[in-house]
Amino acid sequence: MSTLRDLRESSESAVRRRETLLVAAVLLALLAIFFWRAVFLGEKLLPADIVYTDPLYYCYAPAEFTKPHNILLYDQAYQFYPWRVYVSRALREGFLPLWDPYIYCGTPLLARDQPALFYPLNILSYAFSPPDAVLLTALARLLIAGLSTYWFVRMIGGGRFGALLSAVSFTFSGFMIVWMGHPHSNVAAWLPTLFLAIEWLSRRNGVPQVVLVAVTVAVQLTGGHAETALYTLTAGGLYHLFRVAILWHSERRVRLALMRLLSFGAAAALGLALAAVQVLPFWEWLQGSAEFLLRSGSESLQVMRPGPKYMLAGLLPAVLPNIFGNPTWPGEYKSFLPGWNFVEQTVYVGILGLSLAASALFVRGRRNRVLFFVGLGLVALGAALRLPVFDWVNYLPLFDIASPGRFRLVYTFCMCVLVGVGAQGIVNGATRGPATRLLIRLLVGIVLAAVCAVLIGGWILSTLGVGFPVTGIWQLSDDLVAQAFHFSNLRMYWPVLVALSGILVLVLYLRQVLSQKMVKGILALLVIADMFAFGMNYHGTIREEHIFPETPALQFVKSDQGIYRIVGTNVDVMPNTSVVHELYDVRGLDFPSHRYLEFCEAIGGQDWLGYGILFSVQLQPRLLGLLNVKYVLTCSRPGAKGLRDLRLLYVDRDINVYENLQCLPRSFIVHRARVCEDSEDILETLRDPEFDLLSEIILEKPLPVGFVAPPGDVAQAGTEITRYDPNHVTIGVATEANGWLFLSDSYNPDWKAYVDGDETEIYRADYAFRAVYLEPGQHVVDFVYAPGSFKVGYTVSLLALLSMLVTLVAHWRISRLERGNASDENASA
Repeated sequence: MSTLRDLRESSESAVRRRETLLVAAVLLALLAIFFWRAVFLGEKLLPADIVYTDPLYYCYAPAEFTKPHNILLYDQAYQFYPWRVYVSRALREGFLPLWDPYIYCGTPLLARDQPALFYPLNILSYAFSPPDAVLLTALARLLIAGLSTYWFVRMIGGGRFGALLSAVSFTFSGFMIVWMGHPHSNVAAWLPTLFLAIEWLSRRNGVPQVVLVAVTVAVQLTGGHAETALYTLTAGGLYHLFRVAILWHSERRVRLALMRLLSFGAAAALGLALAAVQVLPFWEWLQGSAEFLLRSGSESLQVMRPGPKYMLAGLLPAVLPNIFGNPTWPGEYKSFLPGWNFVEQTVYVGILGLSLAASALFVRGRRNRVLFFVGLGLVALGAALRLPVFDWVNYLPLFDIASPGRFRLVYTFCMCVLVGVGAQGIVNGATRGPATRLLIRLLVGIVLAAVCAVLIGGWILSTLGVGFPVTGIWQLSDDLVAQAFHFSNLRMYWPVLVALSGILVLVLYLRQVLSQKMVKGILALLVIADMFAFGMNYHGTIREEHIFPETPALQFVKSDQGIYRIVGTNVDVMPNTSVVHELYDVRGLDFPSHRYLEFCEAIGGQDWLGYGILFSVQLQPRLLGLLNVKYVLTCSRPGAKGLRDLRLLYVDRDINVYENLQCLPRSFIVHRARVCEDSEDILETLRDPEFDLLSEIILEKPLPVGFVAPPGDVAQAGTEITRYDPNHVTIGVATEANGWLFLSDSYNPDWKAYVDGDETEIYRADYAFRAVYLEPGQHVVDFVYAPGSFKVGYTVSLLALLSMLVTLVAHWRISRLERGNASDENASA
């Protein structure tokens, strides 16, 4: 009997493998068509055409460039791609880039989470060139999302046809496509895998199941977007509680239910331990970031709370995804709904998908699961839109500092699961007729809902000032809105055409004009066409030679082989561009530390979009000089005050390159220090033109015992930076008197300093930078970035990985031994 069981299991495994390969082939074929320009023409799946809106690059744009394909993807061009380039370059040079020296006078890299240094799929970014890795990682994420959705729906009884529709719907859903180039999708891609692993755990409470859940949890936590992981793991935890409740209700075995809960808890703890190498540094960094302080304010949720019209408007894109405009349409993009944009408002799962998901409520069987996904999906959507009552979720701990809009992912997945359950009712012989009639009614209702969406959308826009006065026929005061809402605009109304086509096909199916096989094929094609119409044109491509070209202005600056920093004014040179070109910038496009942000604001910088710092043309060269800013790149003429300390060196069409005559060295020795603990006083003193930045610094701790400033003038001490790596800086110093080695790199408590090999204290100097006390003589000073959270996290992750591997090997050996004993017993019998 054991042999027969083994043969049966082997045969079933072979069937599952063939089915997996077939579904994977279908998904890969669809993905190849979806990204055909990148796959077949060799163009790069990167929105780098956005940089040609910057004066630095504008004159060097490709001949065919008129406007960016999708202006909303600037994060991908200015944040995620530069990080990919930097990490890939660092690993090829043989070091782990824990620190990013190119922005904000230096800032943590690993700890910022979004670079996702340890995310498994980012191995592709390190093995291939960064432009190629963008496409490869996108294909890998979407394939994982589709395959795991397929098998989860199959496992809960969706059938092959329903599971395939679910897989296509989720793979090409609004959330997965619009966030595809963001770290959000790193996490979102594994949500179906988490549900699949939990379902498997609820059926077989064994070691492999616990390990699979743990690995899935760890992958999501290393994906680079902690708040999305918060939502996915919460949804998974609720599903596990639901499965345990069903198990207890059917079998009334308290011990078994408790074991399932403990197994999931152990898996979650193991997953957290596996991801500790990234989670612990992120948590440490988060507490010192300016964004965390802003979000943790007592009034932050109230400030972000939308009004009733916005709540209602948030439902409309579920039926007509382009109802408030689309960034890929001709002309300048401006969301018709002020305060929102296309990315944040997308909840589209397909017009047929929405109808099939609704029909799942009326499909016999799997009733409890259907109600769970309906309930979870509605709660998630309500919380995302901050509807009354549902909004209470957003005030729970952790959720109160996260973005409620990420709940759209949970809603999307729930709807896509229900698509498969609803589709199964259409092909089920026993319920085919009633299910088909129901679906026809739902599709008719969807068409009517689309008409209502247009009416409601028009009313909302008119009350918000966009203009929708009605005199008989629609008359729009805004030409762009008028063109968008015109009934000939297929880019607005294609979902209605898909719905009408679905109604026609189902009517013919009821009248037995079309066979079941034909209807399944046509419905699948309609779902594919619907989702392709939504997202196929969303992501543009570009030729590799046009990605961040090195313009003459950049070549001129880089011809200076010294150590210095640059600054651009406004968005003439976007922050983070410097990372690609290996230039050091005082600005950045990421969440700065609150200290560094306050310093920059005090010297004329400004917070930009909540996660960037910009400087206007009203520059303060003296204080920028303290930051080692030697070159200013601008297309504007700096203010008269700034021009006194700036010298024009080079003109590259629209960009002028100025030298800052007030630039101070990256490191220098000062022999006087004053102590001040009041932040306002420190910043006010630094702004005082009479304060000599080169000869005195401001500290916030008592001076060393016995320190006495040398009397009179002291010969200028010599300093030389002999090594300047991201994680390690070495400076040679020769000084005739005791003093302070000042380094204009941003202060961080995880940096360690060693003077002639002995560790010494790093003082926070001039509000946000570093200083080390030195005795007279010649010294070698080493600054080493050694975050304790990384060391602890690395150790915890390594121990968790080893324990997991040992447990798996032990389980495999025991299972093999048991199978061998069972075979011997059967043979002897």
